[in-house]
Amino acid sequence: LGIVEPTHGEVDVSCGMRHFSQHFNEALDRYPEHVAASYLVECCRPGLKKRFRHTDEERLLEDACEVLSWFGVGRREAVKVSIKDLSGGQKARLNFAFLSLCPAHLLILDEPTNHLDANGLEHLADALTCFEGGVVLVSHDELLIRRVLGSSDHSELLVCSGGSIHQQTGVKGLESYRRAAFREQHLKAEAASQAAEKRIQASRQERRERPRGRRRACMSEASTREPTPDVEPMRQPDLVQPPAAERMSLDAYFKSRAKKKTKPVNSVAQPK
Repeated sequence: LGIVEPTHGEVDVSCGMRHFSQHFNEALDRYPEHVAASYLVECCRPGLKKRFRHTDEERLLEDACEVLSWFGVGRREAVKVSIKDLSGGQKARLNFAFLSLCPAHLLILDEPTNHLDANGLEHLADALTCFEGGVVLVSHDELLIRRVLGSSDHSELLVCSGGSIHQQTGVKGLESYRRAAFREQHLKAEAASQAAEKRIQASRQERRERPRGRRRACMSEASTREPTPDVEPMRQPDLVQPPAAERMSLDAYFKSRAKKKTKPVNSVAQPK
């Protein structure tokens, strides 16, 4: 692909290759003001002329809209919505339309199902099935893998696991891989369940061996003591009221205070 330079050795590419990356948005960002149809006319003019076998420039826009419809992009999105305003799935379909108009012997697809709904996935699977060249597909989608493997008698499945690559043949290889994967998942789940059960048993054993708390001991000591006899609560003594003869009203008190006059203080005149 020429994206990464080799550290040593030589790379001999004798066929035309096209690449679909998970980061396809980076290429489309260079044409933010274009619509999808004008983008195909700008970048895939030779492919459009070869596909529809004419050289009329005015008809190329209509041809681009037809190609986009093959991948589920409607006419409104193709001619009225700028690329920067398209959704992730619509951008992915535009990129697939671009690849279909570019001549290539080999397609390298890295996770092409990202941002695709069920309808877009069907369009992609149909297009790859009809493609006459070679396809290198990296995907986690079982439906797409099954469709691609079933499109040729010489297809191969390469399973990357544990730092190594295991080769399987066609759809039968996929079924064998699924059985092995389910068996491995079952063994992992069973081992995790047994480990959890051992932790629970160890926790229960630890609680049984743990000494009793102090609260229970204190309660047992208190239970051996003699009961405390009932004691009547102390009653507050009644306040002694003075006899009625000694009681004085508030008015009488102030009148008695008013009758007491203070003695005058003799002042001495200073000589002038």
